[in-house]
Amino acid sequence: MEQTHEECRLVGLSATLPNYHDVGTFLRVKPSNLFFFDNSFRPVPLEQQYIGITEKKALKRYQAMNDVVYDKVMEHAGKSQVANVDLRDLIPYGFAIHHAGMTRVDRTLVEDLFADRHLQVLVSTATLAWGVNLPAHTVIIKGTQIYSPEIGRWTELGALDVMQLPIESQMISKLADTLNAEVVLGTINNVSDAMNWLGYTYLYIRMVKSPTLYGITQEQAVHALLFCT
Repeated sequence: MEQTHEECRLVGLSATLPNYHDVGTFLRVKPSNLFFFDNSFRPVPLEQQYIGITEKKALKRYQAMNDVVYDKVMEHAGKSQVANVDLRDLIPYGFAIHHAGMTRVDRTLVEDLFADRHLQVLVSTATLAWGVNLPAHTVIIKGTQIYSPEIGRWTELGALDVMQLPIESQMISKLADTLNAEVVLGTINNVSDAMNWLGYTYLYIRMVKSPTLYGITQEQAVHALLFCT
């Protein structure tokens, strides 16, 4: 909008994200003009339930998670849909998977079928929640561990962390294509233009706050900060 000089008074986002300040910075919104409406404004309240698994052994812990997930799915499935006990183990009808190892055609097909409600249950990796908008009645987060490269092991996320995972930029995987498109459009003519353009992206906003997530070491981040100042 800044480059096209089009006037816009209000920008509304329906996505639920905790780091809305980053989006406000990305859109060049003054803090006094940034408003956030929490879950208390929802016409239909969200219910959150946490189930603890105390098993220490990894294999048994994942089996316990599978049992809990199965029980929760059966609760929402309804007795009329699985009246036959023998069919409970044949529940793959109406199920699908979604992960980065699939072809793009297969992923798109799964997304479309789920959006059109032809699929009742979708099992996916965490990246689906960041890249695709697929509203669901019930979302089950299986496992709350993430790998921390700083300490070299898996760490457990707290309840507050799970509910406030920041929305990261996915632009870096397509950065070369995006830059080429801007060059063709005439927006970028030299390195200075490219740096100026990058400063207006959400990728830049998140890289400044969490450089290590985007392949930048702490040493490089400190050096860049000292060089810029």
